[in-house]
Amino acid sequence: HIMDQNHSQHVIGLILPSVSNDYCGRLADQLSEQFASHGYRLSISVTGRSIGMERELLHLYADTADGILVVSEAAEYGELESAVPENVPAVFLNRKPAGCPHTSIIESNQLAVFQCILANAASGNDRIALVCANRHLSLSREIIESYKNAMRSTPSGFHEEWIFDTENMAVNPEEFVNQIVNAGCNTIFACTQTLTRQFLDYLLFYNPHAASPVALIGFVNKGTPSKTQLAFDSIHQPLQELTDLAVQQMLYRIQSPAAPVREYLLKASYSSQKVDVVNLTEKNEQGNESL
Repeated sequence: HIMDQNHSQHVIGLILPSVSNDYCGRLADQLSEQFASHGYRLSISVTGRSIGMERELLHLYADTADGILVVSEAAEYGELESAVPENVPAVFLNRKPAGCPHTSIIESNQLAVFQCILANAASGNDRIALVCANRHLSLSREIIESYKNAMRSTPSGFHEEWIFDTENMAVNPEEFVNQIVNAGCNTIFACTQTLTRQFLDYLLFYNPHAASPVALIGFVNKGTPSKTQLAFDSIHQPLQELTDLAVQQMLYRIQSPAAPVREYLLKASYSSQKVDVVNLTEKNEQGNESL
């Protein structure tokens, strides 16, 4: 049966793999704010990247929520299928398990990654190491494929050994930078917002003393002003669009449970930022030289 609207609990369940990463933390904040304005409370649960826990939480929200939003760690829908309730609308966000029959709002970074790699290769940042997390997820697989295709069309070519994988997000940037430089690379492409921040913090310390500074390519939220002292090329993730659409779709599906399933694809965009912010600040302080 579909949950009776008269007995609505005005609760939306949000299942996240982690809140320690930048993307999920911001997503939870924005969803919470928007649902509150519609009279719903957001109940946030974290799986610690465990599929077993994800299943348990799906069972839990089947009885306690009007709808469920999931950022899933499952590669295949079969891993979750028996736990996903039939009587409560579920919407998958950011990525979706293969074969998922529910409405999903997913992100595509394919074109942005391709453009970013080619632009960097053309400007001399041509030996690009990729640092990724959770290779089994659809979003990571898409980024890796796009990186491979782009690198194959550059003079440096594609090298499997230039892909560095971190299963847990708590990386030691110093260790990775040493490995990457020893592999002959001059650029790091960090595949998540958290990895971007970790490498950015370390390179601010490393680059001023390095014989050959290391360039960075990373991920940020679209519309977030850049306040960093290290200029870097970035791929802008459409977090605000995803949040708006998630709220709209969830409220719609609560009212119209039999509505057709939809898949929404939100495209990330590439932004080149070749300006050295530190030098700009110094110039301004020295008498507003024209830039």
